Amino acid sequence: MPTSEYEQFGVSTSSGKQEPSVTNAKNEVSFVGADGLEFADDLTVPAGIYVGVPFDQYRRINALNNSRFSDFVQSPRHYEHYRKNPKNLETAALTFGSLAHCGVLEPARLLELYVILPDFAEGIGGARPTATKEYKAKKAAFESKHTDKTAITDDQYQKLLGVVEAVDEDKRAREAFQGGRAEVTMVWVDDITGKLCKARPDYMRPGEGMLCDLKTTRDAREFGRSIAKYGYDRQAAWYLRGARALNYDMGRFFFVVVESDAPHGVLAAPLDADTLEDGRLQIEADLRRLAECEATGKWPGYVHPETFKKPSYAMKWVKSKRRVYMGGQEIQL
Repeated sequence: MPTSEYEQFGVSTSSGKQEPSVTNAKNEVSFVGADGLEFADDLTVPAGIYVGVPFDQYRRINALNNSRFSDFVQSPRHYEHYRKNPKNLETAALTFGSLAHCGVLEPARLLELYVILPDFAEGIGGARPTATKEYKAKKAAFESKHTDKTAITDDQYQKLLGVVEAVDEDKRAREAFQGGRAEVTMVWVDDITGKLCKARPDYMRPGEGMLCDLKTTRDAREFGRSIAKYGYDRQAAWYLRGARALNYDMGRFFFVVVESDAPHGVLAAPLDADTLEDGRLQIEADLRRLAECEATGKWPGYVHPETFKKPSYAMKWVKSKRRVYMGGQEIQL
């Protein structure tokens, strides 16, 4: 049975720390190769940091990741529901984000993973040629011949070239992805829940104790809001938690943010210490709640509010009252 060969990143030293060297670990864990067999959905691997694990195999590792754990933020009930009924997270933005990651971090794999769709709309005519049966049939026939690749349009490819060029031209962004390893796979046992966990940082720089992450966005200036909206502080804390569980001294998380549309503005900076600490505290609190839910078998949903109230900025005629306490007295503003 053919197997894909990959390597474990790091070896233990007498000090107990992990040094940034590479040892072959293919004898410890093996994955089914391209012989037509299906991968098991409950694939289990030993704790460690691995390089060269294809993303489809990473997804099959039976371990808790940040994306799945993020459902716990909504409620334990939602987490347990989606654990049993996984949701499809594929969107156009996520698809392009994956494409951008490949172009910036693993450009040698572009031809292996992606194929450009021919312009089947040409010659069909009409206001919406891509919505016609003829176009869809041609597209389906093309994709059936390239089932091992993701089909992208020429527009997406041109946009990708712009993103790659923008990152390469920006010294701070470019250097974030140098001197380390791209797309590593971390697997560890959580010390609060005892659960096997996993993460796949975009880029690991062990020598600097830093993990780097590439994000595509519409407006890089609004990335602070995106951190709050999409829980990127929790993501950073989750990844660093995993690295530390594997004895890597990781304490910094660096974001490279590039706009998807031309002229592809770029911002690159480490995550603020307070923001990272807030993410860490959220993760630890939710892990303790997860352990409690699993111990009791109870998965509560929402907590009822005392009243429903619209935001103060939406008030038209009634001014929102804000309560403050001064000298032990409650004052309404």
